[in-house]
Amino acid sequence: MTVYHRQCKINLCESGAPEDDCYNVVKSLDDLPAPVGGVRTLPAGAVTLVCGVITLPAGERIVVPNDSVLQGRNPDVDGIVGDVDAPLIDTAGNGLFLRKLYLVNNSTGASAYCARTTSLAGPAARGTVVDSVSFFGGVRGLLIDTAFFVSLSSAISRVDGEGVTFRGTVDAAQIFGYTMSNPTSPTARGIVFEAGSSVNSLRINSSQFGLQQPTQVAVEQEAGATINLVAFIGNAFLPLTFPFPTPLVGLSPNGQVDVLFFANYGVEESKYGGTISLNNPGVVPTVNPGVGTWVRVGNGNAGAHPLYTLDGGSARVLLDQPAGAESARLVYDGTEPSAVTLSAALSLGPSVVIAALQVGARLIYLPAGGGSSPILPAISTPTSGFILSGASIALNGSIVLNPGDAIALEVQNATDGTDLVVNSVNFGFSGT
Repeated sequence: MTVYHRQCKINLCESGAPEDDCYNVVKSLDDLPAPVGGVRTLPAGAVTLVCGVITLPAGERIVVPNDSVLQGRNPDVDGIVGDVDAPLIDTAGNGLFLRKLYLVNNSTGASAYCARTTSLAGPAARGTVVDSVSFFGGVRGLLIDTAFFVSLSSAISRVDGEGVTFRGTVDAAQIFGYTMSNPTSPTARGIVFEAGSSVNSLRINSSQFGLQQPTQVAVEQEAGATINLVAFIGNAFLPLTFPFPTPLVGLSPNGQVDVLFFANYGVEESKYGGTISLNNPGVVPTVNPGVGTWVRVGNGNAGAHPLYTLDGGSARVLLDQPAGAESARLVYDGTEPSAVTLSAALSLGPSVVIAALQVGARLIYLPAGGGSSPILPAISTPTSGFILSGASIALNGSIVLNPGDAIALEVQNATDGTDLVVNSVNFGFSGT
């Protein structure tokens, strides 16, 4: 049921009472509390409903108590306009609930944000919910300043500076359905991790960044900012000009193992995997301790055998070879399990004894907790014939790797006691 009250279309509360009995309805400046030192503090323990556009006198701002909510009916028609070198809508210190409004702070001062949230740490922390809010005018949108449990959803930024700024320590946050809507300023930035900030456990998904000028930036991690466990999922980074802007500054899809980019448009996706290689031009042998014994390449010649190197383009992997090539393993350094495809290629050079040898190679799985097992069916034992020009072996397989797991490669001489010479090796994995 719908009723009309004081020219403001409102619904009935669940109790059946008119909404102006459920809300503090604000339709003009006179409906707000009087300012004290330029601050209008909303009633405690209540929902304040903005109905229409409220324009504050210059220098004034609104503070939302820790147990209160500020909202409108729709961000297209309900808004608060001000001009203050401070957050126009500010928290009282422990979270902020803000919904269905547009905000305009016309000040260009260094502290002029449309809204700010901060919260206490630990169990006393109140969350922040900013939902269906548009930031217009001015230069700054939402400041998330030392806050915990933050949710920003269905927000639009039309400011010419920073749409969302992270400052201080921020833990457990998500940004969903955020739009950077084609700002005109060449220095506009959609999301900024400010120098000195520490942001942990953040998900940004289903958001869109419209970059209209070559120097505009979608997401920037300033020097001195740290981010951990951050996932960008299903976002669109849209270059609307040529030359193309650089969507990311200070961070990249593979620059940090726990900063991940999945299913995004306009940026490279994060890579899981890599390869390690060695070349043995001096034909240093791999010592064969017995017929059919599996050993790592370089076995028995740790001081002389060439080492492996990590190939370019590898990401979320580590090369570990503390005791030379014979100890080499490729470690998965990601933050979640990954189903990987394995591959290896190696060539064996002329043997000390020119004879037909049955040689083999296999990949082995090394769990983070210890132990090892061969990865089947990635085992090949071809008959090489007379090894004059060398023999080649190619392997492949698949496995699920957990963080800290590793793979390694082994060879064997299944025919006699002759040492093997492995000229070159390349092995690794690619995951999702």
